[in-house]
Amino acid sequence: MGTPALRLNWVEKRYQRRGRDVPVLGPIDLSVAEGEVVALLGPSGCGKSTLLRIIAQLEPPTAGTVERLTERPVGLVFQDALLLPWLTVAENIAFGLGFRANRLVRQPGAVERALTDFGLHEVADAYPGELSGGQAQRASLARTVVTQPGLLLLDEPFAALDPSTRRALQGWFARLVRERGLTVLLVTHDIDEALALGDRVALLSPAPGRIEAVWESRALGTDSRDSAAAQALRREILGRYRSDLALAPPVESAA
Repeated sequence: MGTPALRLNWVEKRYQRRGRDVPVLGPIDLSVAEGEVVALLGPSGCGKSTLLRIIAQLEPPTAGTVERLTERPVGLVFQDALLLPWLTVAENIAFGLGFRANRLVRQPGAVERALTDFGLHEVADAYPGELSGGQAQRASLARTVVTQPGLLLLDEPFAALDPSTRRALQGWFARLVRERGLTVLLVTHDIDEALALGDRVALLSPAPGRIEAVWESRALGTDSRDSAAAQALRREILGRYRSDLALAPPVESAA
């Protein structure tokens, strides 16, 4: 593993509910290297999104520490594009560069390059309501990537898209990650997406989410997701995947 961009040192999160201490996450011990993509899988409610919010400093951990080992900003992209409807695509992309915290990463032509890299030149002057789902999500990613984040946190960014658009964007995003050398922590429920985009895949247990296992998937990539190696790894992950939902009893047929 290369130089770490992020280190999670036994991070835990607990909430108080009706006077009870309820653990929802951890302890989590994990490092993400510069230029690496780590895909985080796990059942609903295991704390994946909570972990991203902790890393982004939107809420504190109950225990443990988060070391963000980069001076560059941390970018967070949600499932919904969350574009500002009164701004055009180009203006949305430029929006984050206006903040003082990003003054050191402003570069001439940064928005123009983002429009090119994200295939958005034709809709640069369009408003969010005029975009397809794929275009809106690309604009959301561009708005974050243009700030040159040292760590990009993705919370199921392609989940709301149709299967064809989703698969196309996965391939496009994999190329963009390589070209820009992005460091990414990706939350997803999709094992195929995790294998296609991740250099490593980490599986969390049901709440409180702990790392059950980590697999190397760097050699697979989006072009080999249907290979024998990818399918074998997919079966292995599915075999370890656990849910906190009990299986429904079989339905008896009427005699």
